[in-house]
Order: sequence, then C-alpha cells, then structure tokens
Amino acid sequence: MRLFPIAAALTLAACGTAQSTQYFVLPDSQYIRPAAQGNEIAVKVNLAEPLANGGLVYQTDAYHVNLAKNHLWAAPLDGALAANLSNKLNRLNPHRTFVPASRSQSSQTLKVYIEAFQGSYQGQTTIRGYAQWPDGRSKPFNAVTPQQGDGYTAMLESLENGLSQVADHDCPIKRRPSERCSDEPFYVSNIHHNARSKYRATPDRSLIANK
Repeated sequence: MRLFPIAAALTLAACGTAQSTQYFVLPDSQYIRPAAQGNEIAVKVNLAEPLANGGLVYQTDAYHVNLAKNHLWAAPLDGALAANLSNKLNRLNPHRTFVPASRSQSSQTLKVYIEAFQGSYQGQTTIRGYAQWPDGRSKPFNAVTPQQGDGYTAMLESLENGLSQVADHDCPIKRRPSERCSDEPFYVSNIHHNARSKYRATPDRSLIANK
C-alpha cells in the first residue's frame, strides 16, 4: 500500500503520542483571473459535513474514514476548491469567466457538491460529487486516481490530478451554452475496471477521528 506513513501517523495519534500540527495548501488554489473576459459564472463549492471540519480525510478501510486533527488545510477547503476549479475551468473554456463565488457578483452560479475528497488505504484518492449548472443541468463525477508515493503530500498531488480530471471530463465545461451533451455521469479511474461500482457509496455513515 502507498499510505503506510499516514497509517502510522493515525496509529501514533490513537496511542496518544504528541504530534505537531501541519498545514497543507491545495495546489492551484490561488485564483488568477484570466485576461480574456467572457460571461461570468460564480463557482460555489458545497462540502459534505466530514470535509468541512478543516482536517484532511483518509479512508482507513471499507467502512471508516479518519478526520485528521494534526494535518489541516491552511485555508477553508470550500474556498480553495472554488479557486482551483475556477482556474482549471478558465483554462478549458474561453467563452466564460469562472470566478469563486466569494469574489463574484454574478447571478449565474455553478454549484459543485463534493461528497468525497480523500485518500485511501488502497493507495488512491477519490473525488466524488456532482456539478449543477446555472441552467439546471446536473453532472455527477467520480474521479479515482492512483497515488504516487507515500504521505499526505503525495495524497494532495493525487487529489490535484483528480481535480484536473473532473474539470476536463465534465462535458458542459468545454461547450457553448447552446451545445448539448450527454447527462450520463462520468467515472475516471486509473486503478481497475470495477472502480465505478466500488466507489458509488459515500463512506460517511461510520466515522472515526484521531484521538
């Protein structure tokens, strides 16, 4: 497995060993407004409750996720994700200007609901949720990405790759508003062919936290 250092950190925390707090910055989360100005769309990210507590999330087995207390996001995750996705969408679509909702006054809002944003004992990361466009269209996504290397830094790099896949494969992003595309959910996996069925369920019914 790729995440032995994370598992070891969780074990130390459970045993009461003191750990220093570390803060992590989501890659590409410094918003850069594009020079070309298109129709402005505000990007608002809504997080499932376990993701909104400030700690990185790691799935420890098939039934539990751990909410880190000593490995924290340096900035609120919803805002960081809004900036990250806005940057990626702006690079993909010259017809619109995507702006984090906190910095936009547009009445047109792309709402992104994140149900899972986590590492895993299986050596991969998962980003799952759906995007709701201003015209009411809803687009589910489920990006499962292999983690290269050990530890939380490698986990963040894998999550960043997953965010690129989410932006790149969400069909309405690359099209003009008048163009249509399939409303089927998209699934991205570089792990194995049955990732689609394995990662539909949200593993937040049974939660454990660092002690």
